Amino acid sequence: MPREPGQAPHPGGPCAAAARWIPALAGDDSAPAQIIMHVGTCLRCQAEVARYRQMVRALRTLQTERLAPPDDGLTRTLRALRDLRPGRRPGPHVGGVVATAAGAAAAAGAAAGLLVWRSRHRTLAG
Repeated sequence: MPREPGQAPHPGGPCAAAARWIPALAGDDSAPAQIIMHVGTCLRCQAEVARYRQMVRALRTLQTERLAPPDDGLTRTLRALRDLRPGRRPGPHVGGVVATAAGAAAAAGAAAGLLVWRSRHRTLAG
């Protein structure tokens, strides 16, 4: 990527310089002309932009998708919690309920964290 006179080279090369603009490019926001030119000729950076767009689409799907809990979900969860009390041996259903709840909480936390990171990064890049 050509540099303007007096401009220091970006440590890590043009791909490293373009990396901070990937969210802007994936969201069709503006980026410096040098970055746009580099991404237009670099297959690695084009792939990164495509992966970022795919990730954003997947996160948007999570935002709009409404999942209904199973009819007996509350009963099963309360039973699992009761079975976890000290001195009681957990029933066979506990592992599945706890794992499902933990997985759902982890996925929601990861999605929320990514959205916060993207909004902060977009603010800094804009």
